[in-house]
Amino acid sequence: MLLRWIYNIWNFLLKFLSYLLLVLLLVSGLLLGALQLPVSKSYITGQIINTFNNQYNGSATIGSMQGFIPFNTQLNDVQFLPANDTDSTDREVPLSVDELYISIDIWQLITGSINITELDLRSPDLKLTRNESGLTIVDLFTRSAPSDTS
Repeated sequence: MLLRWIYNIWNFLLKFLSYLLLVLLLVSGLLLGALQLPVSKSYITGQIINTFNNQYNGSATIGSMQGFIPFNTQLNDVQFLPANDTDSTDREVPLSVDELYISIDIWQLITGSINITELDLRSPDLKLTRNESGLTIVDLFTRSAPSDTS
């Protein structure tokens, strides 16, 4: 009687854990597949641009995003511009990259932080100029003061 009871509980636990694992694999596969959709890549690109523009004195533009997100990501036509330039037709672009390949640590991403393990720049174009405050590239990547949102 006791052995039968132990067997039934053990059998139930194994089936429950197997179904739970199957559901987790299906959900993670669907989420990974959803990341590959063009609308998801466009959303992620917008979030990257907004985050950079809010945290630094410069502004960024990204032409497109390709690759198998989040494992290997390719950003095309990336430009970093001074934030105070309002004329978009005649901007001097201090830093532009034709292709930017990024690989991140998946375990760090799961734990809530982003750790870039590989960064590959293809065809970078860097224009160094000096103004009153120093080199423009330094101004571009200087963190901006946090804004008061209250």
